[in-house]
Amino acid sequence: KIRENKKFSVSFTIINFISTSIQKISNYIQSQSLTKQAEEKAVLKEYKIALSLYNKALSLAPSSKKKILQKNIKDLVDLLAYKKKETITIVKKLSKFDSYLKEAKKAEKNGKYFRAYSFYQKACSLKPSDKLFIKMNEIQKKLSRSEEHTSELQSH
Repeated sequence: KIRENKKFSVSFTIINFISTSIQKISNYIQSQSLTKQAEEKAVLKEYKIALSLYNKALSLAPSSKKKILQKNIKDLVDLLAYKKKETITIVKKLSKFDSYLKEAKKAEKNGKYFRAYSFYQKACSLKPSDKLFIKMNEIQKKLSRSEEHTSELQSH
């Protein structure tokens, strides 16, 4: 009976070892597959999906592969933070642009051409366009006519 228990114990240990080994191999294969998918998503600039896949791969990866995956995850997190900051900067610029354009149109409507020119110039510095350059040219002409008119009045 003791001999049978030892055989059973040894058999159970071997089966447990084989089962654990199969699970490790399965996890490794899944981790490799997820890593490949994450890399493909990163190339397509689908960073959030790539990050999710890297995290799943990390949970299944063997210790020897974890550092590489952790570095990839950190790089993606840094990239996402940079992209978010970049987006915020662009939104702020567009908001300023809209504000400058609104002020320029208002000033022009009220005949305050120097002020209008100044705001068109500020808007143009944020988002140059032919339309704005044409508008600024029109305002300059109005300013020139205004100066000519003022000098005529002063000479009389």
